[in-house]
Amino acid sequence: MTALVTGSLVMAMGAAMAPLAQRIAEAHTGPAAPAPAVESLLCEGSADQPLILDQPVGSRPAKITGQANAALDDCVGGDGTLRSATVTMTGTGTVSCTDFSGYSVRAEVTWFDGPDQTGRQVGVSTLVPEGPEQGQVATAATLVPAGRVLDGPLESQKVTGGAVITPQMLACSDSTVRTMPRSFWLRFEP
Repeated sequence: MTALVTGSLVMAMGAAMAPLAQRIAEAHTGPAAPAPAVESLLCEGSADQPLILDQPVGSRPAKITGQANAALDDCVGGDGTLRSATVTMTGTGTVSCTDFSGYSVRAEVTWFDGPDQTGRQVGVSTLVPEGPEQGQVATAATLVPAGRVLDGPLESQKVTGGAVITPQMLACSDSTVRTMPRSFWLRFEP
């Protein structure tokens, strides 16, 4: 009987001391380290083919409609899980050689954890334009409107980007442009 009472007493004391032991251990190891900051994610993009506009763009604003399919590759940064993606984009807007305005663009980005759209699909993000005014771009040279991730991976992150400028685009103010370049880049930032 004494062994039973002694055993019960030891178990009860052990249960009572466990929280104290945990607090002592935490005091010696210090507070938990803060979570690492999320870095920006930068991806190179390439359209399946140059984006063909439904009408030429020149120095005068013109209302256009466009649709494109593209790939994002060589994604670096972030938490390392988003390495490549496919992109489907549709949009309309008023565009000239120097400005975008009054447009509506929506892009669906399907992410993969492997290079060249391989590996496991890890989610779908929806990108929409956003700036001080809906549809405003940071500079005319970027050619890709600033925006944000509406949902999916990288939700609420800011999106900026630009296109690789071609000689035809540099001559836009003297003539017209009917296609947009295939190569571009996108940056996603917290």
